[in-house]
Amino acid sequence: MARVRQNVVLDPATEKPLPDGVVCRGPSQYRARKLVNGRRVTQTFTTALKASKWLAAVETDVARGQFVDQTEAQRRTLAQVIEQYRDDILGEDSEKRGAAKECGHLKIILEDPVCLVRMSRLTSADLAEFRDRMKQVEYAPATIVRRLNLIQTIIEHARREWRINLPNNPAQMVKRPPGADNKRDRVFQPAKPAQEGAEKPPKSEEDRLLEACDADTNSWLGSIVRFAIFTAMRQGEIIGLRWADVNLHNCTAIVRGAAGTVTKNGEVREVPLLPDAISLLKNIKSDREGYVFPIDQNVLKMRYRRAVVRAKIADLTFHDLRHIATSRLAKIYTNPLDLKRVTGHKDLKSLDRYYHTTAAELAAKAIC
Repeated sequence: MARVRQNVVLDPATEKPLPDGVVCRGPSQYRARKLVNGRRVTQTFTTALKASKWLAAVETDVARGQFVDQTEAQRRTLAQVIEQYRDDILGEDSEKRGAAKECGHLKIILEDPVCLVRMSRLTSADLAEFRDRMKQVEYAPATIVRRLNLIQTIIEHARREWRINLPNNPAQMVKRPPGADNKRDRVFQPAKPAQEGAEKPPKSEEDRLLEACDADTNSWLGSIVRFAIFTAMRQGEIIGLRWADVNLHNCTAIVRGAAGTVTKNGEVREVPLLPDAISLLKNIKSDREGYVFPIDQNVLKMRYRRAVVRAKIADLTFHDLRHIATSRLAKIYTNPLDLKRVTGHKDLKSLDRYYHTTAAELAAKAIC
């Protein structure tokens, strides 16, 4: 004998009984609900028939062990996921390295139409169009790649932590624009030949930069720039250096990074200090407690940029000092593995971006 349904509810559009698990919430709004593995999954459709077919498909997938709950992916847009990542991972108390810089990129990303797309419908084609719009605004290839990689990281985090179940990460399949990995080999330019009748001989970029830094109202700038040239330390590593980590007797220092715990590559390393660096540290007048260079990193960035302008030098970043220093250290530490340990590069491929040896110098070594 067939089971008789109690409290049959009719579809107002067709006046036929609604299927089990389907509720009409208004014109063209039919919510289908089903309990799967102790969790209720829901989805809304424009007709009762579509809702019924979805329930049947869910039941089949559950029986095959292939069901994937896309409720959150269908409910949330890319913008909502990015905003949660920004607030939860990159908030004011974030210990993530470069959090402030990533927030700056997210501000631009959130203004793009791609963020209006729901996660369940987000495709690599959507993100390829985002990439092309970034190109039209004439952002540098490296900036576009950085933003695509950031979106990829956020989507991966959402898939892993927030039940945003997607079959794949669409950002991973987007082709990155060429030119982002161009090697930067900026070094100090030597002094130009003196012109006839000139009152003073021209100075090299290094001399002009150091003079401009020494003339700055912040007394730490000159010492920091020299220390960077002597050690090849990153800006954050110099700012995070404490006297407790400096051993003047053994000529070594423990490098931890700006956060005070780990460096850029997630490690703490002990490095040798050359005589020039040791002499600079010994001449610093301080109580030998706390930070070696007590200056805010944002202040350092601003002061350095202004000094470069005063020195009339074009296109010389603070990170270029690391490249210059590594090139000089390479002449002392001829074993690449030793050089890698001193500079803290992750691998030899990364080190190659900063290793600056001319073909003539290599030829001279071969002849000798």
